[in-house]
Amino acid sequence: MVYYFAYGSNLHPLRLSERVSSSPIGVTSLQGYRLTFHKISSDGSGKCNITKTTSNNDIVYGVIYKLSRSQKATLDKIEGVGNGYNCKKVALEFRGITYKCLVYIAVPKSIDKGVRPYHWYKQLVLMGGNYWEFPEPYISSIKQNKSIADLDIKRRNKNKKLINKILSYERLGR
Repeated sequence: MVYYFAYGSNLHPLRLSERVSSSPIGVTSLQGYRLTFHKISSDGSGKCNITKTTSNNDIVYGVIYKLSRSQKATLDKIEGVGNGYNCKKVALEFRGITYKCLVYIAVPKSIDKGVRPYHWYKQLVLMGGNYWEFPEPYISSIKQNKSIADLDIKRRNKNKKLINKILSYERLGR
């Protein structure tokens, strides 16, 4: 088994289960990092990244998930390891246990502070943060990121269906 620290669009368990089989361990945080939306996606939009800072006051909230090695290989392909993201290990604590978690961090050539996430992508990140009850100031900081419309109707509709599925899931009581 491997442990994965989700901090972006994979936060919500239903979103992640659409991609790979996994089990949530719990919510934790990574100090000395800041969440950004400046990783250039293959579709030209901004995706989440975590950026190391010099301050332990900077915190990224996320969820530790457990998955099999074969599922990690699948997630590596989906996330674009070797094509925009590198996989790094970080030590994170949850309920007194330290987990060595893989985390995806954008390579410098795949970062552009001018890119913006699509509205649906930002909504997926917010839905995950709300589902896991991240602190309100953290949720507010995500909301402050500007997003743009996805002009690809097929991709936009596909992700709206996913968002509606998540909303239905939550209405049924998680």
